[in-house]
Amino acid sequence: MLQPLLGRSIKPYIAVRPVNHSGEKYFLGMWRDTDAVHSWSWPGCQGKNAQIEIYSIGTEVELFQNGESLGRKKLEFCKASYETIYQMGRLKAVSYDEKEIKLMRMNLFLQAMKQGFVWKRKKKF
Repeated sequence: MLQPLLGRSIKPYIAVRPVNHSGEKYFLGMWRDTDAVHSWSWPGCQGKNAQIEIYSIGTEVELFQNGESLGRKKLEFCKASYETIYQMGRLKAVSYDEKEIKLMRMNLFLQAMKQGFVWKRKKKF
């Protein structure tokens, strides 16, 4: 999660607060700012509130859920936060610079299989 903040990556990083604990209070230790993880796999949580954090370089990010835009937000200290209803499928974050030029995108999605779930992360822009 620190890679965009440290200048190691230009790709947005998508992190999700545990949907299976949606609405619960949580305590973070001294060394963590969030309990969000790089996961969009929350079986049995359809319809629950999902809190998503995007970490990126640039000035704005746009988040898409299953192809539908959840809006553009300005980055504050390399971070933007979104809330949505959890649905299986795909999240995509696109970062933009001050001239509104796309910098990079990151996909995070889940595919249901007979044996369980399979993660895929595309690397191409």
